[in-house]
Amino acid sequence: MRALTAEGRWLTFAVAEGFVKVQFNKVIVLADTAEEASAIDVPRAEKSVARALQRLEMHRAGTVPEDDVVDPYREQLALKRARNRLKIAPMA
Repeated sequence: MRALTAEGRWLTFAVAEGFVKVQFNKVIVLADTAEEASAIDVPRAEKSVARALQRLEMHRAGTVPEDDVVDPYREQLALKRARNRLKIAPMA
C-alpha cells in the first residue's frame, strides 16, 4: 500500500490481511499489520521464509519431531507475510 503524506512524501507499507474503505476524500485501512518499507528487517524476513519452507517440508514429508506441531495453514500465512515484506522492502 502506498500513502501520500500531507508534506507530499510517499510512504510504502507491507500490509497483511484486512479491509480498505474509500469514501469521498478519505481512505480507511483496517489491517492485521502494516509495516513501513523502510522499517522492514530484510534478513529477518529471509529467515522467516526459510523457516516456513522448512516447516512445510517437514510436514509434507512427515518428519516433524514428536515434541513439535506444524500447522501448515499457519506456516503458509507466515510464508506469505515474509514474502510480502521482501517484495515491499526495496520500495523504501
